[in-house]
Amino acid sequence: MKYIYSIIAVILMSLSSSAQQNIVSSEDISTTQNLISEYLSPLGEGIGTGLNCGWWTTAKPHKILGFDLSISLNSVEIPESGLIFNYEDVIYDNNNFTGDPNSLTTSTVFGDAYNANITYNVNSSSNINIVMPQGLNVKNVIVPTLNLGIGVIKKTDIVIRYIPEIKFKEYLSMQVFGGGVKHDILQYIPVANKLPFDLSVMSNFTNLSVNTNISGLSTSNGSDVEIKCKAFSTNVIASKKIALITLFGGIGHNYTYSNLDVDSDIILSNSLSINANDILTTKFGKMHDMKVNIGVRLQILLVNVNASYNWSAQGYNTISFGLSSNLR
Repeated sequence: MKYIYSIIAVILMSLSSSAQQNIVSSEDISTTQNLISEYLSPLGEGIGTGLNCGWWTTAKPHKILGFDLSISLNSVEIPESGLIFNYEDVIYDNNNFTGDPNSLTTSTVFGDAYNANITYNVNSSSNINIVMPQGLNVKNVIVPTLNLGIGVIKKTDIVIRYIPEIKFKEYLSMQVFGGGVKHDILQYIPVANKLPFDLSVMSNFTNLSVNTNISGLSTSNGSDVEIKCKAFSTNVIASKKIALITLFGGIGHNYTYSNLDVDSDIILSNSLSINANDILTTKFGKMHDMKVNIGVRLQILLVNVNASYNWSAQGYNTISFGLSSNLR
């Protein structure tokens, strides 16, 4: 978890420009929002992909009031497309922003240390040099998850995901909440009870909130800045138990997006002031993605050990490891 905190801390401290300017033009606000969005998008996509993992290790629902408790670590690979972006594509139709013609790309949050310089033309006699934030040179993101699944009626499981608020020094705090439903679909197919495997559909969502209080990113009323990441997934999953081993897999759709949430104007490094309403409309990491999952679970006494691989059409492939214990 500290790994995620450190990433977000460096991101927020690095967002700065070299002179103070309050942007009021709607066109300039839109361009600035898009620059921030392109830089942060892999963060939302990577964490969102990780949050959509670790929801199941079997397609078989519990009996009524049966339950399982599971914890997993999900290592999300950041694809090459998530390491740099072409900022010229963002500013090309706004004459108030000028880039370096010899270098039209800049690092994303997960890219290397390279950062581009963009000139913001305030007026005919004044301009500001905006230094895009450096990347962290990170190729994988570790996302932890903790789930409680409970069996209810009609071969259905209700799954709750929760990590209470955890503070990292005085700078950051993080909280995770989510839920899901797993429902057996073989019960609706005639003679399906003769099939040698289990088949279910599972839908889930996860909300992750990070509150920040970092020098370099502040608000006009002194309140925290909050990053909200939302992840949704729907999957058809199957499993087969052979003695103490369960083979499982699934195919489905992921959707993720993130945004900044503030209740007053935001000030970046005491140099750039942006109206709160403009920040609230800035979304990043918005992604639709197809995924395929395969994995294996091994029962050792009262504990299950599992490992799985999630293939992502967008390139955010994930390897997951976890432990669980279940009853009924």
